[in-house]
Amino acid sequence: TLSSSGNLTAGFVAALTGIGDHLGEFQMSANLQQGSSGGPVLDQWGRVVGVARSRLVAATAGEAPPEGINFAIGMRDVNIFLANAGQAVSYSGRGAPIDLSDIATMAREFTVRVTCWR
Repeated sequence: TLSSSGNLTAGFVAALTGIGDHLGEFQMSANLQQGSSGGPVLDQWGRVVGVARSRLVAATAGEAPPEGINFAIGMRDVNIFLANAGQAVSYSGRGAPIDLSDIATMAREFTVRVTCWR
């Protein structure tokens, strides 16, 4: 509901593993909002490097949730999922880093909103 053209949040990888050193995830500073799960996580070249999963929530009711502790599924697990679904995965070279606004424009070409009513 914030933007029909999508939202982009800049951040960085904070840890190469998830909670409990889970190797299938990584921690990032890009703040995830409700509804962000399933969105692509892109690097500075506009390549998908993960899939947004979750954010750390407050331990007790009424407590402010910690900021900047968010998680994404890493490409190793994403590639396994895609291969099991019969989907081909391709990669491209790096080249020069891309401006954030250009990455947002690129992402609009392959990102769609999916709503689940159940």
